[in-house]
Amino acid sequence: MLYGIKRFLKKDGILIITTPNPWSKKRLKLIKSNKLEDKWLNKEHTCWFSFGTLKQLLDRSGFEKLFYEYYVRDSREEYFHSNNICLKKTKNILKNLRIKLTKTRNYSGLFFVCKLKS
Repeated sequence: MLYGIKRFLKKDGILIITTPNPWSKKRLKLIKSNKLEDKWLNKEHTCWFSFGTLKQLLDRSGFEKLFYEYYVRDSREEYFHSNNICLKKTKNILKNLRIKLTKTRNYSGLFFVCKLKS
């Protein structure tokens, strides 16, 4: 796929790739609790990429990393439904605090910004 993308990318163009982080805190928790992958795995994803494996694939395919970062994805299950404004604000404060206390490498997703090697 990466070799095929190269022909559509302009010389100064950038490629942005996002992928679930296989080492996220949430996924490790699911694995430790013996919940089988087929119960929580997104059916569109066929393999896992960590920072190291994705970087190797990009290098081998003629891309160089410009930037990478981990991100937090809100899932529908994490939304808090209540008509009480105080409860909603408290839930949001706790969620933001949890995110700030989690190491970024344990966030739910990973993205790379890269370009063709010169």
